[in-house]
Amino acid sequence: CFVMKNICCSIMTFIIVANFLSCTTTDYPPESEITSIDYVTHNTVIILSAVTEEPTYYGIKGVVYSLSPEPTIEDIVPEHHEIGDTIRIPVSGLEPNTTYFVRPYTQNIDGITYGEERSFTTDAVNIFTDVRDGKTYTEIEIYDQVWMGENMRYEIEGMSLPVKNHQELLDDERLGLLYPIEVCEDVCPSGWHLPTDQDWNTLESAISMPPGLVDSNSLQATYAYSIREPGKRHWSYDNDSITNIYGFTALPAGLCDANGYNDRYGYYGYYWTAPENDSIYHNRIIGKYNNQNPQIYRHTRYSSSNNINYYISVRCIKDN
Repeated sequence: CFVMKNICCSIMTFIIVANFLSCTTTDYPPESEITSIDYVTHNTVIILSAVTEEPTYYGIKGVVYSLSPEPTIEDIVPEHHEIGDTIRIPVSGLEPNTTYFVRPYTQNIDGITYGEERSFTTDAVNIFTDVRDGKTYTEIEIYDQVWMGENMRYEIEGMSLPVKNHQELLDDERLGLLYPIEVCEDVCPSGWHLPTDQDWNTLESAISMPPGLVDSNSLQATYAYSIREPGKRHWSYDNDSITNIYGFTALPAGLCDANGYNDRYGYYGYYWTAPENDSIYHNRIIGKYNNQNPQIYRHTRYSSSNNINYYISVRCIKDN
């Protein structure tokens, strides 16, 4: 009986210890890896990451990046969305000709697991300085054209408005300023000009829009994937096909009325085009129409109507 009693006590002790260990063992999240770094431009990149181990419990997965090796969640953690077992991370607002270090991570209540570090270098581009105010803009070559990579930020007293979301002022200079038709041709600095309708047609041809659509008025076509900023840093929507591979980085600054009210921010980028004559004005709209696909819309405005009384963005193109 004494022997059996000791055996029973030993078994009970083992069970108690085993249960204690199972409750206190740290269950770190699984390993992950960066599977691709694609569509690198001067200011954007698309990163894909995936969990590589049999998933245990983890609450968060993503990537982190910085200018220094071994970034952590104390550095920059961009937004992402999941595609099955993979996550897609569109990153914008990067600096040209700059090397960034990036690591994937998974996280749960027990800690963080970082994956293998990788790096990428953004494209080098020319930088133009506007001598009128000292503000700088990147120069983006798209075939035989050179466009500014940002919306104009040149302030014209009483004739330029900041970008708002409804009435909320947005403190982000990348969005530029908004201008009325009266001054849109005066915004671009010397050596640059407000793009003509033909300049836009040439850009649209360069991004593979068919000729029949390029010359079409009130055009709606899904060809803006390659020139729209990816992600939701400014836009209200995103999809997996948006790459900004040409670096144009169209932004959804919307349009304002004379009172500064803007109800299109996040959905549409409006861009003035040089007037065809004294009564006909074209502009391009880059945004979504009835779906999540970015589209280019060629819109004609007439001076005889009220649809020119808005403030919208200006993107300049370099003189030949």
